[in-house]
Amino acid sequence: MTGPVDAHDIGLSSEGEVIFVSSRHNCLAATTTGEGLFAWRSQMADGGVVIDVRDNREICSGLSMPHSPRFHGGHLWVLNSRAGELGTVDRSGAKGFDPIATLPGLARGLAFHQHVAVVGLSRPRYGTFTGFPLEQRLVGQVPWCGLQFIDTRSGALVHWLRVEGSVAEIYDVAVLPG
Repeated sequence: MTGPVDAHDIGLSSEGEVIFVSSRHNCLAATTTGEGLFAWRSQMADGGVVIDVRDNREICSGLSMPHSPRFHGGHLWVLNSRAGELGTVDRSGAKGFDPIATLPGLARGLAFHQHVAVVGLSRPRYGTFTGFPLEQRLVGQVPWCGLQFIDTRSGALVHWLRVEGSVAEIYDVAVLPG
């Protein structure tokens, strides 16, 4: 029993312990949750970090709600969600976040097919991205819900699919074999 933690992305540690993302508390969690319930909300614009869980070491900070970390092609890819960016993080911690593409919505969900990144995009849940880097970049534009396909070698947009109507959020994406 975990209580109201809004669990996502469940996996197992190398020791077989269940680990999940507690989106209610914005943390990785096991059978206990850290202190500071909802304290992360005051730091959403630039308080996000990427942690190497093998040695409990912060390798990148200053992100706006990082999402969907994935290893692909020898790189650690991360969505800087509320900045609307796709980029890489140097696992040594020396370089931080290196954006390769800007996106027209809240970036959540990342998968790869060869050299193409498939990124899920959501519109703002409460009508605006107030106080976030994405808000400044999208002035005069309508935020997207949909998918963008980004060439990981150049950062160029190679294809897109826009979802309109009542669907406003995409949480994750997957590329199926075949």
